[in-house]
Amino acid sequence: MKKRDPLAEELAQIAAARASPSSEASQMLFVKVLDGKRSYAIAAVAELVASERLVALVPKLVAAFARLATAGGDPGCRARTAIATALLALDADEPELFLRGVTLVQREPVMGGNVDVAVDLRGVCALGLANLGDPRALPALVNLLVDPEWPARQSAARALGATGRLEAEAVLRHKALVGDAEPQVTGEVFASLLTMAPRESLAFVASFLERRSPPHGAIHAVRAGGETHGIACTACGQSATGQLETTTEVAALALGQSRRPDALPILIAWSERLSWAERRVALLALAMLRSTAAIDHLMSAIEEGPIDAAVHAVNALALHRHDEELVARVRKEVDKRGSKPLKEAFREAFAQS
Repeated sequence: MKKRDPLAEELAQIAAARASPSSEASQMLFVKVLDGKRSYAIAAVAELVASERLVALVPKLVAAFARLATAGGDPGCRARTAIATALLALDADEPELFLRGVTLVQREPVMGGNVDVAVDLRGVCALGLANLGDPRALPALVNLLVDPEWPARQSAARALGATGRLEAEAVLRHKALVGDAEPQVTGEVFASLLTMAPRESLAFVASFLERRSPPHGAIHAVRAGGETHGIACTACGQSATGQLETTTEVAALALGQSRRPDALPILIAWSERLSWAERRVALLALAMLRSTAAIDHLMSAIEEGPIDAAVHAVNALALHRHDEELVARVRKEVDKRGSKPLKEAFREAFAQS
């Protein structure tokens, strides 16, 4: 006889309750789960509470979070992260929970050591604090900005930007000047500054375009414009451009991601001070602006620039591969030049046969 699996049964019940989450039977099930000890089931209910906006269950979520935080019964920190995410989505006024969560560390064994599985929880709670505008948020976020785990530092930078406070802007500027070993953290710092104080931050972020003294570091992946771009420092000899410092490239991508019209002349002027071999990131940043003027500048590189520059421009414009009119325009200019490397770049970047 097959042995019963209470967790699997409970998860199946939760899945079935999605058809009528507001019914009395479903509500009773959700309360039972949240009062229980099965963290995977609690996480499933928390996700459902968020998606269905079942605000009446917020007190039960908060109680479950407190119980799991002391009982040590949340493998992978999955349930508490799901609870905090639900409370954030519901704009729940729970500063004490977010203050608790932003400091939680939970190390679990993995092959060859252990790993902190509460990193995402700290990040979610950071955003929760920022959204609530609690006066205790800023000190907590400053502490998180020096967290040992870079995703937590990245979340702290995003949360500081979300506060909209002048003090937070000063903290982010200081962090930019001090630097971070992880480019994604620096990118988030720049992005937050350009979002919360765009006029004041444009020149500040642009000043990093001229910095060329990188520390030694490994190859990194920088998220920008919804895609991942590999970047490394020149000390490794494996930079994305072969010459530029990681922080310089991240600043350029942040300016592009801002989509600010006044970033266009800054990026064009900067790109023109570079050799053609160095312009890959500059052209990518221009494509990220998504403006007509920026696209026209990239098209001119395809039409008139050296083949290497034209290849970089084609790859940059692949961000717009779903724009059929632009794709046809790029194809026309590539065919006109008749360069085999350029045609190959177009086929690969735009997945064209």
